[in-house]
Amino acid sequence: MASPPEVHAALLSAGPGPDSLVAAVGSWTSLAAEYANAAEHLDGLLITVETGPWQGVSAMCAMAAYAPYLDWLMQASADCSAMAHAHQEALAAYVDALAAMPTLAELSANHALHAMLTNSQYTGPAT
Repeated sequence: MASPPEVHAALLSAGPGPDSLVAAVGSWTSLAAEYANAAEHLDGLLITVETGPWQGVSAMCAMAAYAPYLDWLMQASADCSAMAHAHQEALAAYVDALAAMPTLAELSANHALHAMLTNSQYTGPAT
């Protein structure tokens, strides 16, 4: 973007910082684990129904009815994991950008040094 570095430094330094991304990563990770835990529990129950004493058409209907929900739980867990990963990548990019960007104080000192060096040249400003 064609803005002075002060604009970018101010934009990176303003706002809540990385805390909201850290919280989002934790929330998505926790939600993924909850969905995975629910899927694992339901899968165990369905295995018990399949191998247990409850046999017949009603057992098969119950298993068939819960199969889409089990699939949904597993997909929701995978989706939440993907969101956690995406937020983790965004967090890493933000932290890297913040570390690479000079602070407003460093930029101000650089401008002062540049002005001093430019004004001290005998032949005028460097071209």
